[in-house]
Amino acid sequence: MREASPTDAIIVDDVSKMFRISKTPVNSLKERLLRIGRNTYEDFDALNDVGFTISQGETVGILGHNGSGKSTLLNLLGGLDIPSSGTVTMLGQDISGLSEAQRCKLRNRSLGFVYQYHHLLPECTALE
Repeated sequence: MREASPTDAIIVDDVSKMFRISKTPVNSLKERLLRIGRNTYEDFDALNDVGFTISQGETVGILGHNGSGKSTLLNLLGGLDIPSSGTVTMLGQDISGLSEAQRCKLRNRSLGFVYQYHHLLPECTALE
C-alpha cells in the first residue's frame, strides 16, 4: 500500500470481490435445502486486485462492458458492500472496519453518485 496523501479522498488497494454463485439454477426451497453441504456452488471473481486513488474534488467516470464489474466497484466505493480482500479507504477510514450505520453516515456526508438510469428517482427533478 502506498503512503496516503492529505488530498486522497478514496484509496482502493488490491481490492477483490468474490461472489459465490449456484452452478445450476435452484427452483425451490426444498431443492436449496437438499443441496446444503454439497459442492453446488462456485466462486465468481467480479473484481481482482484493483487499485487506484481518487483525490478530493476529482470527478471520475467508470466505463466498461456489461459484466466487467462497474456496479460492484461502485458498491464498494460507496460502502454499500465490502471487499473480499484488499482495502477501500474513504477520507482516511477503512470502510471494512465501519458498521453499516457508520458507512451510511460517511457516504451521506462525503460521496455523491450520478446514476446511469434517470428513472430511479421519478419523483425528483434534476435540480432536487
